Amino acid sequence: MKINKRIILPKRREIMNVKRIEVQGFKNIEKIDFKFNVINALVSLNNYGKSNVLDAIDFGIEFIKSDISVKSDMMEFLPVIPVNKNMSNATYTFLIVAEISVNDVDYLVEYSYCFEWESDESEDSTKKILNEKLRFKKNSKGQKYNTYFSRTKRKATYQSSKTGRNDKKILIDDNSLIINKLLAYDDLFYLDIVKAINNIKFYINRSFDATNSFEVNPLQRKEKSVLDISNAENIPRVIYTIKKKYPDRYELIKNTFIDLFPNIEDIAVEEILKGNEIIGDIPESAPFKISNEIYLIFVKDKNMETALQFTNLSTGAKRIFLFLTYIVLAGINNVQIIAIEELENSIHPGLFYRFINILSQLASDNLKIILSSHSPYIIQYMELDNIFVGIPNSNGLAKFSKIKKLAKGKITKLSDMYGMSTGDYIFEQMNGSIDDIEELNSFLEE
Repeated sequence: MKINKRIILPKRREIMNVKRIEVQGFKNIEKIDFKFNVINALVSLNNYGKSNVLDAIDFGIEFIKSDISVKSDMMEFLPVIPVNKNMSNATYTFLIVAEISVNDVDYLVEYSYCFEWESDESEDSTKKILNEKLRFKKNSKGQKYNTYFSRTKRKATYQSSKTGRNDKKILIDDNSLIINKLLAYDDLFYLDIVKAINNIKFYINRSFDATNSFEVNPLQRKEKSVLDISNAENIPRVIYTIKKKYPDRYELIKNTFIDLFPNIEDIAVEEILKGNEIIGDIPESAPFKISNEIYLIFVKDKNMETALQFTNLSTGAKRIFLFLTYIVLAGINNVQIIAIEELENSIHPGLFYRFINILSQLASDNLKIILSSHSPYIIQYMELDNIFVGIPNSNGLAKFSKIKKLAKGKITKLSDMYGMSTGDYIFEQMNGSIDDIEELNSFLEE
């Protein structure tokens, strides 16, 4: 399926392209090494650990961005501290590898940190950053990594000038990060890279419920932009604002949706003034206000004489429109990674296939999409290179691995031999005997 050039995604502004994230020591995840393609899928049986993987990544990014008091709380947050006896460590480790462009020069950057979880067994606080490191190189052949700051239990040092070395001492609290402190060093020659790491954005939508997103809603949150991706509750208001501020991106959403639903000829969004009447008193302390405007989205179906309100469309159609809106909002908000759980719910398999094909062409290289699912459809409609498979085991740990390149052909042949899709075959193996699970495991990377 080809997309008309009129709906190619506008170029994103951010300078960070996340390549890989590795997390260790979180809930039931001993280690996850997530090497990103543009679109990625986590697939497993129910209650295996897909959400924990997303939480582990989210936790690592939020830890970087949080102030020292929040960091301290996070280092003793009991619901995420590993308690599985089969895990070999009791520390949290986070590593991110990204391509960062500074003044049109591309750098390959690695940043990592590791901390000890707070232990109730000790009278003294054990919360402390054990190590932290930033290294990078120009992203071209023949270049070698240089370390620009590093930290151990005993000391912390950084490189202060281009001609210097990573040997200048820096004072840092036990539960603080060097990457945050260096934001105040205005003359630091790699400040742009430090800023980029501090500004990583990851958005997770767990429910992805389109039921109420298109209803008339006069409530508006205070002190938040209508286009804040975490505030996108009133989709008609969001779409109207996108149309006014970013008309090219509005056309992107509209034309992509029409390509997926050929019966729809046009989409329109309208602002309606409802007057100044307010029912009841709203306390000043309330986090929302009542707007004097309401917004409605209409669609023109070629088989209907009159336009329909968007609320009359199917749940699947509304979910797809909602996700297209989130993709555009991710670009506006400079979000590097967006994760959606169970996107395929309420979407017909044939339509879901077309949507995945279009999505793979719309998504920018700088925006990474993670879809989690316990459905074989997502495997059937995606490249096997983009799938992370969770294998059942008896030790209670969640392990996700990619399919080996050399195993893809064998999986396809076995699926054909049993008269199944690749998705059905992989899920049959997950639900099968110990031998079935071992065979599936042999197809996966270590």
